[in-house]
Amino acid sequence: MFNILKEKIYNKKFNIILLILIIIFGVIPLVAKKIYFKNFFINNLNKENYFNALYGTSDIGCSTLNYVKPDILFIGDSMGYRAWDLNLFRKNSNLSVGACFLPSFTQHSLIEIINFIENKFTPKFIILSNNYRIFGLGPDNFEIVNRHKKFLTETDQSQYEQAFKLLFKKIRGKDFYKISLPIEDKIQNYIKNTNDKSFDKFVEIIIKKNIETSGIGTIKDAELALKEIRIINEYKSLKVFCDYINKNNINLILTDLPFSPPLNKLDLSKYFLNNKLVKNYFEKCILKKFKYKNNDNFYPKNKHFVFTDFRNIDFNIFEEVLTGKMIDKNIISYYDFDHMNRFGAKEFTNYWINSSENIFKNENK
Repeated sequence: MFNILKEKIYNKKFNIILLILIIIFGVIPLVAKKIYFKNFFINNLNKENYFNALYGTSDIGCSTLNYVKPDILFIGDSMGYRAWDLNLFRKNSNLSVGACFLPSFTQHSLIEIINFIENKFTPKFIILSNNYRIFGLGPDNFEIVNRHKKFLTETDQSQYEQAFKLLFKKIRGKDFYKISLPIEDKIQNYIKNTNDKSFDKFVEIIIKKNIETSGIGTIKDAELALKEIRIINEYKSLKVFCDYINKNNINLILTDLPFSPPLNKLDLSKYFLNNKLVKNYFEKCILKKFKYKNNDNFYPKNKHFVFTDFRNIDFNIFEEVLTGKMIDKNIISYYDFDHMNRFGAKEFTNYWINSSENIFKNENK
């Protein structure tokens, strides 16, 4: 009898100790993160580091929305996160800025974006970065939608882990984020000071020889991609998106991104038709809270699409291609038909800001 009583007391003590350990190592850190980490993140964030790190990646922007809770939310695909200099943008706005770009994003992933942000915050503006790959890719791209759903779910599930990683970086005196595509003054200055004709000649050789580039590949790959665009005839995801915009009184800005000069010479008729259909649909369902910006007065140049990796660029190789001495080496990171380099992103963002002053006028007061 004594042994049985002793065993019960022991089990009770063990359960109490176990409960205390769960509270200490499980519940308390979660509560602390929920209550204190947002302030820790905002107060210790190096904005230059953070916003420069948003270029060329989706992980950082999506995973920090719960802390940044931006007034202006940028969404779109990889062409979007390569077209904007969000560090420049936030310096020219009194509104907070954030982003959740998803590689290969299309209209079908709009619902996943809504599900991800709806319980976190409500932006005042959503800027949807539009290009030929966003609308009209058909109902058969749900493999990508599932990939986005998985990515966003895992992003939510890893919030606790990410918070402690940033805490330890702070303890070690490091910036929170690594800039995957850093700004190198040497490359910026080379692009800025080199004659446009040199880059045009460089791209003519790439097209003539059908050389593979970053992003979409060769010019023939680009032609094929444009042919695969379908005309929109299904609006389910757009309706859900409209309902979300109207329910939360959000302003939607659909803005076209610049295309490289070679793409602009291809058959973009399906893209333009889809643009018209989507624009008309949003105008009817959102009314005054919708704005469309075509950016026709921004003139993209080939120099905006060269050296897109901004790393390991050998200017001698560039010169050798121009002079016809070399065309067989790997120059895949020397041009991209789809994605802008940091120099181009800065010029486009600066143009967009200067030509869009009235869009945020009432909110900036």
